[in-house]
Amino acid sequence: MDQIEQLIADNFKVKRSDLQNIQLIGSFYFSDELFDEMSAFLSAEKIEKLRDSKDKIGLDALDSIFIYKLTLSGKDIFAVVYDHYELYLPTFIWETFEA
Repeated sequence: MDQIEQLIADNFKVKRSDLQNIQLIGSFYFSDELFDEMSAFLSAEKIEKLRDSKDKIGLDALDSIFIYKLTLSGKDIFAVVYDHYELYLPTFIWETFEA
């Protein structure tokens, strides 16, 4: 969790201690069903934004996608984290949304 917290903190340019209530709420492998599966956690508008940006990041069938929910400055946030299968570490924040 430390790596995830640091990745999210770096993305928002805050200290890890500023992040609260970090929870993993969804874990997925990239597949044709990815966006349908993610719709249980994210709105259609947010899913469409991810769908529009997926070609820019070059998803691979073995890659993992994680959705974290957290609180930052009193706001609930979703962070969609991309994890490349060859690196074994959370690679980058794909997108963030206000919950």
